[in-house]
Amino acid sequence: MIIKTKQIQPSPYQHRRSFHVDDLALSIQRDGLIEPIVVRRLDGGDQFELIAGERRLRAVKTFSDTILSRVVDATDIQSRRMCAAENMQRENVSAAEEVEAIVDMVDAELMEVDEYTDFGDSPEVRVRFLLGKLNNDDRHGTDFFANKFISKIESIFKSLPRKKAWHSFFMNDLPLIKLDDEVLDIAADNQLNKSQTKAVAKMRRDAPKAFNALTAKADKNGVIKSGTDSDGEDVSLADVSADKLIDMADQERDERESREQRQQRIKEASEVAPVDSDQITIINGDCINGLKSLADESVDLIATDPPYNMDKAEWDSFGSGEDFAAWCEQWLVECKRVLKPSGSIYIFGINRMLSHLQRWLDSEMVYRNWIVWDTVQGAGGGLWVNRHESVLYYSKTDKTYEDKESIKLERHEENIREYKGKTYEFKNPSNVWRFPCVDGASEERTDHITQKPVDIMRRIIRASAPMGGMVVDPFIGSGTTAIAAYREGRRFTGYEIDKPMSLIANERVSNEISS
Repeated sequence: MIIKTKQIQPSPYQHRRSFHVDDLALSIQRDGLIEPIVVRRLDGGDQFELIAGERRLRAVKTFSDTILSRVVDATDIQSRRMCAAENMQRENVSAAEEVEAIVDMVDAELMEVDEYTDFGDSPEVRVRFLLGKLNNDDRHGTDFFANKFISKIESIFKSLPRKKAWHSFFMNDLPLIKLDDEVLDIAADNQLNKSQTKAVAKMRRDAPKAFNALTAKADKNGVIKSGTDSDGEDVSLADVSADKLIDMADQERDERESREQRQQRIKEASEVAPVDSDQITIINGDCINGLKSLADESVDLIATDPPYNMDKAEWDSFGSGEDFAAWCEQWLVECKRVLKPSGSIYIFGINRMLSHLQRWLDSEMVYRNWIVWDTVQGAGGGLWVNRHESVLYYSKTDKTYEDKESIKLERHEENIREYKGKTYEFKNPSNVWRFPCVDGASEERTDHITQKPVDIMRRIIRASAPMGGMVVDPFIGSGTTAIAAYREGRRFTGYEIDKPMSLIANERVSNEISS
């Protein structure tokens, strides 16, 4: 059927970013349109919606106002499936575009499954949430989501034009979709693979001069020629290895920022006398800006005690649980970026607030445990007195660093159990930890109202950071995590936005070092 191009509306399900049509237009003019585009009729009238063939349509529009079309009856879900399948079958699809197409295909297949639409407001959010939950079920042998969704997910991934394992897709491919749009456009225009796309993202963040110089070489279609080879031939960006791009980014960053310059910047930013130690760095400033200054995958462990949203002070008030989670996501994104693949994060909090963080954490990281800290002393009123806080433990990947030998217990109340009249002693701690809270009688007490005991932070550091490794605390407060890291022989960087508290932390850590 021949249809006027002005009668054809674009597909609302098209995620393709790059359309180079000049050569295709010449080919169609010379040889004709070999394969018609696919459309569906809208409301029985004379308007149509494109399903497949947008590049062909754009090419034909450059020289004609009509195009050969195949009209099909298709529901919204069927249209999404066909559009996503066409994008995946392209020879020149970029890694990022393939991820977007898979997300759309998975989402389309699951839209009629009960509960699935409650997982989020967009295909990306829903797919990320579901695969995160399935990943946790797979790791821990549970079936909160697996029983209902796993067979469907496995069937979808097996039927893809390019077969993928859903677990590998979740861990390695899906993060591409979160990159900056400019990076994703470059990846599409230049048909970059996954590693190259991540390397360009690193260059954009760490080496703006090199990134700008590279993008300045793009032609009108966005195709970048990065230089010439020994024979004088153009070298396209697609031919440059990811390692080479990373080296370019690292070189600029190293040239821009020597260790002395970094220390000077920290000193100027903090307005607080820095701790006199190469091992410990404390910065008075916003943790989000501070984390952005850290290199990718440079941190072994993040252990932190953020505000709890309990309205104890102005800094502890964020509104609803959803508002609190939205604020947390700003620094959690940076935490994930700076963690090494073997890195992990421990987050202290209260149950009702930590539960709001789990949607993001489950979709972006790997759940490992929910730890209960028995504080020994009760607090608050009501029918049930509060005597615990919680600690979320997540890792960046499945292969996280854990040193079980370092945290084996001697005989202690925490690891003694009685069963049928016999006493049993457990060497490894459970996920219920017994550490007295820091009260007014504690020797380590400062003016911080929610101070954590040094020993509980030492346990976390011993278990999850190698000797000499880097520990970061975005909310250092009175300096407890810094002291724990110093005693355990780990390097440390911490941030505290409150200047008086930064002074307390600096003085406390300086006294620890001098003693």
